[in-house]
Amino acid sequence: MNRGETRSGESGAATRLGVCMEPLSRTGELTLYAQIADRLREAIGRGEARLPTERQLASGFAVARVTVRAALDLLAADQLIFRRRRHGTLVCINGENLRRREAAWR
Repeated sequence: MNRGETRSGESGAATRLGVCMEPLSRTGELTLYAQIADRLREAIGRGEARLPTERQLASGFAVARVTVRAALDLLAADQLIFRRRRHGTLVCINGENLRRREAAWR
C-alpha cells in the first residue's frame, strides 16, 4: 500500500496505515483527542510500525491538527511514540528502543 492510501478493513471501516478511521463520538464522555489516542494505541498494539501523519489523521477523523497533536502528546507521555520536530513520529517498541532513538537523533 502506498503512502496515504486507505483500505477497507474487515468491518468495512476505512483505515489508513492500520488505523481505524471510523467517525468519532462527539457526544460521548471521552474527548476527541482521547478517542484518537485510543485508536492509535490499538494500532500500535496490533504491531503497526508507522502511523499516519498529523494531517492524514486530522483529515481522516475530521478534526483540527491541534486535536491530533493532543492525542500524540498522550502517547508520547506513555512512551509509545517518540516525536521530534521536523523529523516525525516513531513508534517505540520498548523503553530501550526509545533511548536508542533519542540518542541517534541528537
